[in-house]
Amino acid sequence: MEENKKLSAKTFAFLVYSSFISALLFLMFCIFCANKYWARYENQNINEGIIDIKSNQNSFQGKISYITQKNLPYNAFVFGGSKAGGLSAKELSDKTGLCFYNFWQSSFCFSDYELLLDYLLKNYDGEIKEIILHLSSHTVERIQSQYKDIMPYEILKMIYNPFVAKVKVIKQVFRKYTNINEFYSLYTTRNQIIEDRYLTLSDGSRSFRDQEAEWQKDKDVYAKKYVYDGWGKFDDCLKSLFTNTSDGTVIACAHNIETLKRIKQKCDDRGIKLTVMIGPTFFSELYKYASSKYVQYLKDVVSVCEVWNFSGINEVDMNPYNFCDAGHYFDFIGDRMINTVYAKSIPNTTDMDAFGILLTAENIDLYTESQMEKWQELKKEYENFGTISLVFS
Repeated sequence: MEENKKLSAKTFAFLVYSSFISALLFLMFCIFCANKYWARYENQNINEGIIDIKSNQNSFQGKISYITQKNLPYNAFVFGGSKAGGLSAKELSDKTGLCFYNFWQSSFCFSDYELLLDYLLKNYDGEIKEIILHLSSHTVERIQSQYKDIMPYEILKMIYNPFVAKVKVIKQVFRKYTNINEFYSLYTTRNQIIEDRYLTLSDGSRSFRDQEAEWQKDKDVYAKKYVYDGWGKFDDCLKSLFTNTSDGTVIACAHNIETLKRIKQKCDDRGIKLTVMIGPTFFSELYKYASSKYVQYLKDVVSVCEVWNFSGINEVDMNPYNFCDAGHYFDFIGDRMINTVYAKSIPNTTDMDAFGILLTAENIDLYTESQMEKWQELKKEYENFGTISLVFS
């Protein structure tokens, strides 16, 4: 009798345990299905490189999963934040004869660039001939990656500590798919997710062709709606640019330079061409980096390697029609950058007014002095009229 009671107690405990595990697995299954069938990743095809980029975690992991497949044709890569998405991999391939994949990712910083390079050098099934490192001014704002606590970042970190990384990945998978709030959020936002879906091209590139169609209808209306106030009210941005003398958020300069040195050395050691460029941004962003520290940062970057610069005060960056929002240029500007960098003519190192200057140790002082002169002229205009004249074309 007592033995039967013990058996019953064991059986009861087993049933409770089994029920709990079953319920947990069922919840995980429901959230997984919700992700897949409530439109979050509908039409996404990671095996073909078609990846939904609305979720940073999904797009990061999707690109990593895609690019580490066997027998892919790519032998050149673009690294960069969201601004780098404006560089067409197809246009790059056509101009260079290489086969480019654009690994842009929202809010990347230098630590991510190095980690991604290390990962590809260890895991990519193919030769790498060139890497374009597309910098934005935002890279001076942040040392630590925003990805450090999400699953794809841990996948990259496996190259340093596989066991710890795998444990963290399992933990994050468990946390994600046992979160009832995640399930409810997917349910309540599923229609919005359908509307906001944004897929990459198979080569990783972003496309703003749809926005260009809206832009073509009325450029002024489009610019007022999406461009002028992207970094705060345009008038406030001008005021900060011409009256604020602090160094703002320029905090990662030293870290970036040391990381760039390592990236360059790793590329040199393997015979990989490293092309560095600084992307354009609409004029209203300049107040964030108008400081002596940023000027020195540019000089330090150029001391490591030559840099194609498309940022600063120039006719493209002062034209709101060139941007789909305050931070991102249209694809046709990306095409113009590619044509400049890979032109067969001698690179521009002397015209400080041009859109696209190859900055070197020999001309960096001339460039920074020229930019300061332009800033002073605009400052006078601002003090006299309370605004500045933009370029429209």
